[in-house]
Amino acid sequence: MRFEGLGLSTLLVNVATTVVRQVIAGLLTFAATILIARAYGPEGNGIYAVVLLLPTLLATLLSLGIGPANVYFLGSGQVSVREAVRTSCLIGGCLVLFGACAGAGLIVLGDQVFPGVPPMLLWLSLAAFPVVLINGFLASVFQGLQQFRVYNGVAVLQPAVFFVLLCAVVLSDDRRLIVLVAMQLLAGLIALAFASWFIRQALIDEAHPATSTGYSRSVMDYGWKAHLGNIISFVNYRTDIFLINFFMAPAFAGLYVIAVSLAEKLWLLSSAVSTVLLPRLSQLGSQEDKRQRLTPIVSRFVFLITLVASGLLALLAFPIVPLVFGEDYRGSIVPMLILLPGVVAVAGARVWANDIAARGRPELNMYVAGVTAITNITGNILLIPVMGISGAAFATSASYSICALMTLVIYTRLSGNVWWVTLSVNAADVRALVQALSGGGAAGRGKPSTPATNGTRD
Repeated sequence: MRFEGLGLSTLLVNVATTVVRQVIAGLLTFAATILIARAYGPEGNGIYAVVLLLPTLLATLLSLGIGPANVYFLGSGQVSVREAVRTSCLIGGCLVLFGACAGAGLIVLGDQVFPGVPPMLLWLSLAAFPVVLINGFLASVFQGLQQFRVYNGVAVLQPAVFFVLLCAVVLSDDRRLIVLVAMQLLAGLIALAFASWFIRQALIDEAHPATSTGYSRSVMDYGWKAHLGNIISFVNYRTDIFLINFFMAPAFAGLYVIAVSLAEKLWLLSSAVSTVLLPRLSQLGSQEDKRQRLTPIVSRFVFLITLVASGLLALLAFPIVPLVFGEDYRGSIVPMLILLPGVVAVAGARVWANDIAARGRPELNMYVAGVTAITNITGNILLIPVMGISGAAFATSASYSICALMTLVIYTRLSGNVWWVTLSVNAADVRALVQALSGGGAAGRGKPSTPATNGTRD
């Protein structure tokens, strides 16, 4: 199989920078979580978590898939940057008004929805909702343009600013929760200001924007399918925890949360690859031969690396889990081991799902997510009463495997590739990876082509 002209060096650099960003942001968030837990105590930490849930939940539910739609249409060169930004801001403004009213209604209900949480904190957190929403829309523009240094830089800015502000407040012995919430809002505003500045630069660089007509309808038509699929997937990922708490007790849910958290760390690579791959595959819309070659080699390496990492995690789990979390969490190990096959399968499925979405068929991923969720919920209801948290792990792992199988079948039908091509790494893959690593520095410095021209970056 030929690998020339696929832009593997650039893809590798973009994936590497995205992984580094995820690790840095994760470490900053983890450090901030420790500081808040120790400085504000369980009650203050709990109130803060509930307060932040309001803007996060509103932004998640009301994003309507505008971000993925921007990535697809910008990556495939079907819309100009100016039109994507204008439409995102127009739709975002309407969503902000609706979300603000919905959030205000929830706050007015007070203790019925947020028992024990001071209303002033909720009102301040509601101000963060438009910041979170618009930040997500602008980030999707950089992702669609494949400007991943900007995308990752802006993404890591908010947790970095918040951590610095948090350290200053903790050192000053100020323990007012309203200050903590205000710092989160300030960090978001700073990130939004930087994103807006880079958007302005992108608009200046776009000397001859393509004429875009009817983009509002196109972005909504694509977006709702991707959005509904993402919501179903989000619910699917957390249903087992809810059902364990319902059938058993919070203590068992606590054990299972640790098992899920450890297993899902294996998705770090596939998450970064998904971020980078969708705009690149969308850009190759008129070059099917290259897309047919690129997706399999990426999925093969993602699958292999995730498989090896799962083996290492399985070997290290028995000594590491009790050491890090305590002896009380030894019961998390077996459910985590049961989850591993499904988690590895989904890692590969994410690559195939991006190829499907890049072909303008996000509704197919939505259907797969729906079947997966039904399978997972049914399996959990049947197995948890019989097998406990191990039953939940079996049901979830099986549903993940079904998701991967369905996605693979759909991908092979659309691409014309045979299924085994997407799974087994060969000597040619290794040579291509070595060449990409040797040329990665040069590729990473190149300026991406303007998507509106549907140019390539090879």
